[in-house]
Amino acid sequence: MRNHYLYLFIGVMVLSWSCANIIPLEGGPKDTSPPKVLKVVPDTFKTRFTGNKISLFFDEFVTVKNANKEVFVSPPMKQKPELILRGKLVDVIFRDSLLANTTYIIQFGKAIADNNEGNVMDGYSYVFSTGDALDSLTLKFEVLDAFTLKPMSDVKILLYNSSGDSLPYNQSPFYMGITQNNGQAVLKYLRTGDFKIFALLETNDNLLYDKEDEQIGFLENRVISGDSIKHRILLFKEKAKINKLRYARMIYPGKIAFKFAHPADSVRIEPITDSLPPFARSAEYTSSQHDSLIYWYQPLGADTIRFRLMVNGIWDTISVRPVKSTSGGGGKGKGTTQPTIGSDDKNLEIKSFITTTHDFFQPFKIELNHPLKQADTSKIEVWEEKQRIRYFLQFSDTVPRVLSIHANWKQGKKYTVRLFKGALTDILNLVNDSTEFNFTTTQSSDYVSLTLNIQKVRNTTRVILQWLKEDDSIIREETVLIDNDGNGVTTFNRLAVGKYRIRMIYDINNNGQWDTGAYLRKIQPEKVSYFPQVIEVRKGFDMSLNWDVTLEPVGLEGGKKSK
Repeated sequence: MRNHYLYLFIGVMVLSWSCANIIPLEGGPKDTSPPKVLKVVPDTFKTRFTGNKISLFFDEFVTVKNANKEVFVSPPMKQKPELILRGKLVDVIFRDSLLANTTYIIQFGKAIADNNEGNVMDGYSYVFSTGDALDSLTLKFEVLDAFTLKPMSDVKILLYNSSGDSLPYNQSPFYMGITQNNGQAVLKYLRTGDFKIFALLETNDNLLYDKEDEQIGFLENRVISGDSIKHRILLFKEKAKINKLRYARMIYPGKIAFKFAHPADSVRIEPITDSLPPFARSAEYTSSQHDSLIYWYQPLGADTIRFRLMVNGIWDTISVRPVKSTSGGGGKGKGTTQPTIGSDDKNLEIKSFITTTHDFFQPFKIELNHPLKQADTSKIEVWEEKQRIRYFLQFSDTVPRVLSIHANWKQGKKYTVRLFKGALTDILNLVNDSTEFNFTTTQSSDYVSLTLNIQKVRNTTRVILQWLKEDDSIIREETVLIDNDGNGVTTFNRLAVGKYRIRMIYDINNNGQWDTGAYLRKIQPEKVSYFPQVIEVRKGFDMSLNWDVTLEPVGLEGGKKSK
């Protein structure tokens, strides 16, 4: 009987086991915590430091990445320290001798992370002194883009305790810091003294202002360590003294790209090859920096196109040929092949500048992907409701690729613009497909008038006002005269409903544009101000605003006043 009950118990257990749910094992919540420093040898804030190594002990296995870029030592060393990884230990080895009676700070940036999840230990620093005490003074900085006034991150703040104009070119700084995402930097553990201050956004990490594409900013007066001021530095890129042609490349017959090292406003280019159109009427800038040009021409029989080019006051002759490519079949032979038109350029494409509504006081504009050679007006129709109306065509640019259609647009009416196949022929002899645009014109009640009274402007007799949309695109630019009392006034009529910002450029030299700075000549960039708030324009409400420029915001980010 005892065996019977034993067999019954075992059977029940087997049945229960076979019916149990199988639950997969889980690894627990994901680790999101960065590694922690358990111990440092020697201890941080060590004085009379005499060694050449510090050791950091962590609570988990770690990894080291981009140490040369992420780890900064101030005062800088000629040779950066070496980080040696040993599981949960990181040794920092100094390969350079240390200065006597000097406080050092090592900032590790984002160089150290845990080995499994890659959680970064950000913001850790180690401080020590080779003297009897730690220096304890502080300086605060804010670096802004000189034109946009937006905060600049990863900019190095360089402090020199010596003098001379050549400091940023050939000397390492005595102290160094780096700005955060808000454009601000706090340099701590400084000794008593006065310093020459620079901001540098560099490309080669050598703490020298030695490349043309680097940006610089400087304070005109020396700064005494320990003051309570947040020093504002405007960062700018200097206008190059020497320009050069990087390349002239045939994209395909009819389209040649010119690329310069710097803005090409003062460069002269003249075609030599017969039958080429004048350069000035056939070229367009393709970058806001004006360092890239596209030259359009009707394809010729000649493979080689020749130009005269003047850069830096010297004339030269350049030849532009079709690209060279390897022969087919995987061979190594080289041959000259005619560049082919890309998929986006095989047709004459037309696009409109509007969607469903159109300003009744503006011409209707369309943009072509190639310059136009001729237009057949018999294949273009403009309809108002159900009535065909008269129009005339006009180019809005010199290339020409932007075509304006002028008509007696009435307010609040529906219009149709039809371009039948072959209405337009471009310089590549391509024609358009049939295209139709439908839109409704706006009414006077859709707009408001905004009057701006500018007050307390100093050091200039005229300013340039730029009205900006939320995406920073310029919808209007105008020059406003400033009287002897520092006042000026302007009115913007027919301003559509929306949100806007206003940028003001102090046009000190009266050349109609913003000018960058020049360090060696001790010239700061021309001053730029922004109206302190985003302006919200509502339908039916005309506006009058007063702008006291002495109340300008400290900086801007995304169209909002920074705190």
